Amino acid sequence: MSIRPGRPEGEAGEIWDELNATGAVVVGRRTAEQVDYYGGEHHGVPLFVVSHNPPPVHGAVTARTALAAGVLDELQISQVPVLFGSGMRLFDVLPRRIELEIVRVIDTPQATHIRYRVS
Repeated sequence: MSIRPGRPEGEAGEIWDELNATGAVVVGRRTAEQVDYYGGEHHGVPLFVVSHNPPPVHGAVTARTALAAGVLDELQISQVPVLFGSGMRLFDVLPRRIELEIVRVIDTPQATHIRYRVS
C-alpha cells in the first residue's frame, strides 16, 4: 500500500487507511463545523454533512438517528482528551437498548479511536 501525503505513522495510519477504503464519510453539521469541514474531504474520501437546517446538527443527532432506524452497521468514536463543559450527549435518547461489539481500539496521544460493530 502506498503511503499518501498527510498519512500519520503507526496505528493512527491504520485508521487513515480504513477511511480511504470507504466510499464516503457522513457527519452531522456541528461536528463538521468544529473541524472546519475537514477541508471538504476526510482522509481523501468525500464528506457529506447531514443537517435539518442550513448551517448550525452534531454527529450525535446523525448517529442517534441512524442507530434508531437500524441502518448503522459500524460506529467509530474518536475521543479526544478535551472536556468542553457543555454540548449534546451522544446517545442519551435512544428508542431501545443497542448492543455494540468492540472491533478495534487504537490509542494515540491525540485521540482514542474505538470502532464498534452494531449488533
